[in-house]
Amino acid sequence: MDTARPPAIRLDDYLPYLVNRIGPPVEDGFGPPLHRAGITLPMWRVIAVVLNDGPQRLNDLAARISLPASSASRLVSEMVAEGHLSRVRNDRDGRAVHVDLTEPGRIIAGGVARAAAQYEDHITRNFTAAETAELKRLLKKLHGALADADAIWDGATEETSHG
Repeated sequence: MDTARPPAIRLDDYLPYLVNRIGPPVEDGFGPPLHRAGITLPMWRVIAVVLNDGPQRLNDLAARISLPASSASRLVSEMVAEGHLSRVRNDRDGRAVHVDLTEPGRIIAGGVARAAAQYEDHITRNFTAAETAELKRLLKKLHGALADADAIWDGATEETSHG
């Protein structure tokens, strides 16, 4: 068994910690416009995707909002019941069902989209436009790298386990 001292991890400079640390305050800061609209953050993500990209198949929508298909299905069913979304048969493939915004959903989308733009401007106010663009680019790149993040644990040694 290797008794060498493990590498130091400084949380204030550890990327997973830094990313996780900003998530809750960013989400909480956007709570007031969502609350006024009567929707949750996951609902807003669905609305934003459909608003920007048009009607979506459930599996595509689930991938875009980073939810398992079963969770996305429950969320969409709730939003259909609340009148924000409708399920529409695809003209080209009658078996395919797409999720689309209803008129009340579009009204909510417009108001929250304006608030979202203001919120993004506020939280990036200390960044130049180039810095904001670079931050977004790097976060997207990091998200792409996470697709195979579990591969690091394949064949992990006992050093990384509690055993």
